[in-house]
Amino acid sequence: MLSRVLRRWLAEPHGFIDENTSNYRKLCILLMFLVDSILDRSPDATLHEFWCDGVELVDWKIHEGSYSFGGACIYSDRQCNSMWLAPFRLELTYAESGDVPSAVRLRLGHKSQDGDRICKRYKCGHQYRLHDMAAELYESHPSDDDQWAAVVDIDPYVSE
Repeated sequence: MLSRVLRRWLAEPHGFIDENTSNYRKLCILLMFLVDSILDRSPDATLHEFWCDGVELVDWKIHEGSYSFGGACIYSDRQCNSMWLAPFRLELTYAESGDVPSAVRLRLGHKSQDGDRICKRYKCGHQYRLHDMAAELYESHPSDDDQWAAVVDIDPYVSE
């Protein structure tokens, strides 16, 4: 399904799947579910407690079967007591033939300085909204893997 949505979005970035859902919004919804799936498959079990509840894209690049997305996401921990905003980067690589990514790379959130795994500076709510904060959060994303709170590389990526 992700591959079909990617192709549709590439063909008509401002088009609509139906009268209520744009190709862009459908892509964001599928990327949200993909981030969850990648966190669940991470070999680092401490990342399994986090989940994503929305993404806003700020940057994307497409190059010969490789897709790179960057922006901000809403995330929560297992208890779902609170939700926060964080930058993310997601790279999908496709083999020449195939509708399933052959590899994925996910980077999520700033590493916390206060003992938590991930920075919880921007709590979701009326003060901070995903759309309004996406560009600022993405601009401040870490430049090195050791500064990201979550680093997951799955190569080869096997869908279930």
